[in-house]
Amino acid sequence: MRCGSSAVPLKEEIMESTLVRRDQFNITPQGIVHKPTAAAFTPYPGDPYLGMTRKGQLRNKHPNGIGFRAEDVQRMMRELWVEYVTSNPTLFKTAELGCAEAGPAEELVQPPG
Repeated sequence: MRCGSSAVPLKEEIMESTLVRRDQFNITPQGIVHKPTAAAFTPYPGDPYLGMTRKGQLRNKHPNGIGFRAEDVQRMMRELWVEYVTSNPTLFKTAELGCAEAGPAEELVQPPG
């Protein structure tokens, strides 16, 4: 904008996101659910790192523009699930001695595209 100009600056759209926290998740041997959005991962029997992902309300835009970033929810979900599986080796056959198999965990809850 030039000095003395009466031009109005373009309105910037501010996109806020809600902080994703550990206490927003329910974690059981049957899977993990993000309570506010109902996004979830349910493992297939026999392999806790492969399964079905449900997006829940992650892709819906909240009327006030504030919501959870899908990438943040999926990252936290992935981290908490891997932590849960490795901390509970007796619940999962592939997690022996507290060490998960390398690789498949990266397939869990991958962002689209």
